Amino acid sequence: ADAVVCIASCTDEPSWAQECMRLFDIGPELVIKDAMMVEEIHGGNKQTHLRNIAKRTGIALEDMLFFDNERGNCVDVAEIGVTVAYVPRGVTQPAWEKALRLFPSTDGGIIQGNK
Repeated sequence: ADAVVCIASCTDEPSWAQECMRLFDIGPELVIKDAMMVEEIHGGNKQTHLRNIAKRTGIALEDMLFFDNERGNCVDVAEIGVTVAYVPRGVTQPAWEKALRLFPSTDGGIIQGNK
C-alpha cells in the first residue's frame, strides 16, 4: 500500500530539526528527510500540526498513524481521531510493526509501541 510520510515536530529550533533529518541515515545514500512528503516543524501543538498535514495531503485524520515518545502529545492527537502509537524508546522495528498491525485504532485508544 502507498503511504504518505510526514513529520510533526513542536520545536523552537526548526533549523536544528532540519539538520538532524539530513543526518539520519535510513538506507544507502538516503536520509530520513528524503522520505518526508510534508513537514510541520515549528512551535505550536501536535493537533495543529496534524490538522495542517490533513489539509495539505487530503488525508483524513482517522486514516493517519502517529508515533510519539511523549505521552501528552499522544493523548492530544488521539483526541482528534488519529491512531496513535506511544513509543517512549523511539520508533523501533517491533513498535512500527505492532502499530501497523493494530491500525486503525477502533476505540480511540493509544497503542503502546514499546516501554
